[in-house]
Amino acid sequence: IEVALSGANLETAAFEAGEVSARQTNTASNLNGTTFIFQLVGLALIWWAGYFIMWMIVSGSCPGLREYGNINSPHYIGHRGFWSNAGGLIALVAAFPAMMVFDVASDTILYCAMVDIIQNESTSQSYWSNMPRGVVEFIDLVNGIASWSIFSSSSSESDQPQSFFSSSSSESR
Repeated sequence: IEVALSGANLETAAFEAGEVSARQTNTASNLNGTTFIFQLVGLALIWWAGYFIMWMIVSGSCPGLREYGNINSPHYIGHRGFWSNAGGLIALVAAFPAMMVFDVASDTILYCAMVDIIQNESTSQSYWSNMPRGVVEFIDLVNGIASWSIFSSSSSESDQPQSFFSSSSSESR
């Protein structure tokens, strides 16, 4: 994304992107963990939806498809569990690429927010005036979720992730 933002060559852009990303490793790791959980839950729900739809079809529960569930019908489908799992797996495979886009999109939003903060630190203008409210709330939400005791191995405050904005600048909201 740095190539698109600055127009620099790939080597220079990669170096600058590494410097920008190194400024907020805690926030980036919190965001990646939260995105991973979101992807797992999303994929599990998608698998379940595929499983349920296929179960409804092969069990004959849907109007017009009753013959599939009737054991005396020539259209009877046996092994309902197998076909239901196959439907869930097909739904999972079809949805996987779309769910992976969330990871790239969240990383891009975080990176652009970091670049905005770095650019505004050199001016007297507050970065809060330019930052979309949704981005601020999203990053604070990610840090809030990551600071829950179930995600941290230690309860000391120094180990808790800092807010994205509190460690970047001394400005207050």
